[in-house]
Amino acid sequence: MVVIITSEMLAFKTMVLWAPVAKPAETFAYIPKKAERKQLNGRSVFDLRGYYVGERFMEALLGIRPLDAAKEITIPVLVAQGTEDKSVGLSGSSAYLEIFRKKAPGSRLESIAGAGHTVSTLEFTNLLTRLTIDYLLAHLK
Repeated sequence: MVVIITSEMLAFKTMVLWAPVAKPAETFAYIPKKAERKQLNGRSVFDLRGYYVGERFMEALLGIRPLDAAKEITIPVLVAQGTEDKSVGLSGSSAYLEIFRKKAPGSRLESIAGAGHTVSTLEFTNLLTRLTIDYLLAHLK
């Protein structure tokens, strides 16, 4: 069986970004310097605390420009970010929101006071889940 997916079939009504990376080259530039490089099955990989990431993946990641892609978004977007996120920080989410507000009415930023990048407590997880569900329900009517 062959399935052809058209752009009309992929017409999203809204989107949610949790702790999005805005500038991978800045956010992840330290990885090749700090991570231990190993050989795994004949390939060079970076050992990131037990997670093996391929060299080509890292090169591709550092070349991605998500803020440029965000300029094409015209649907409402919820950007959710912990205020204590040391991995990507609130400034990236603010940059997304600035872009989305130009072409995507209804977009907003929800800052979760005290939450880090992984929203690691049950309280933060419940809050993030509730914000996401409420936003999706409001925009998918």
